[in-house]
Amino acid sequence: EGSARVRADSMRIKLDRGEITRIDLLGALDGRMVSDRKDRDLWIAGRDGVVYVTSGRIQRFEIGADAEVTYRDGRRGEVARFSGRKMVLYFASGDLRRARVFGDVQLVSRLPGQDGEQDAGVNRVSGDELEMLFHEDRMEVHVGPQVKGSFQPVERE
Repeated sequence: EGSARVRADSMRIKLDRGEITRIDLLGALDGRMVSDRKDRDLWIAGRDGVVYVTSGRIQRFEIGADAEVTYRDGRRGEVARFSGRKMVLYFASGDLRRARVFGDVQLVSRLPGQDGEQDAGVNRVSGDELEMLFHEDRMEVHVGPQVKGSFQPVERE
């Protein structure tokens, strides 16, 4: 089973019949989450967040300000770092499934090469909004409006 550890300046926990249903994270926050399969990690930072929990599992994690996440899929060798003013992360079955980022969005992702040995390059994208969908075999990215971006291939010797 996956794990989550989050720290904040202050926390307020809401219980329903003894079960945690909501955690308000006040002030600066940071944390790390590991998927159920142990091959995907998230490092989270920001300010003023809310975590929604159902049956002991995180369903949604909202970061209210200065949101920054690093996502690593160890199986596929992908690493993506995305940030913005606000962010909402959606989870299912212990894995990140969707991320929505708002305001001054920045995405930097390391793309694995075809040979599995060397990276293909680094993708940089910025815009006003970002939506990322995390599938078993790929990461899907939608950015807009006012998108800017670049791809920098790895120099081969």
